[in-house]
Amino acid sequence: MKNCYLLYGNENYIKDKKLKSIEAHTVDEANKLMNYNVFEGKTCNVGNLIDECETLPFLSEKKCIVVKNSQLFKTGRKDDTDKLATWIPNLPEYATLIFLENDIDRRNKLYKTISKIAVIEICECPNESGVRKIIEEIYGDD
Repeated sequence: MKNCYLLYGNENYIKDKKLKSIEAHTVDEANKLMNYNVFEGKTCNVGNLIDECETLPFLSEKKCIVVKNSQLFKTGRKDDTDKLATWIPNLPEYATLIFLENDIDRRNKLYKTISKIAVIEICECPNESGVRKIIEEIYGDD
């Protein structure tokens, strides 16, 4: 598994499901409290995010950092975007960094950098067969 993910799109159910799957492979439940952090919103401090990523996990081999709706992949946060784009290739192996965004700008410097090292998944509203599959997963085949 890679240690950097960008999940974006307008379908929160799919993003949450993928997030839970990544979490399950990254952080054990016994130490989740100490090795799982969430940064939310456009006020997300990039310096604090980098510090958290560089902090060693506690009583575990890995830690998970989730960044929700930071707007770092859009225009308007150039200094933060540049700082993170420069640092992210040095993301430690023990840290799994997951970005959850509603929409992005693919021309953004951070997106271009992350696209070389991360798993990027688009989470959009499914078509009819996709909806049927989701309903079957939730309620079973009955």
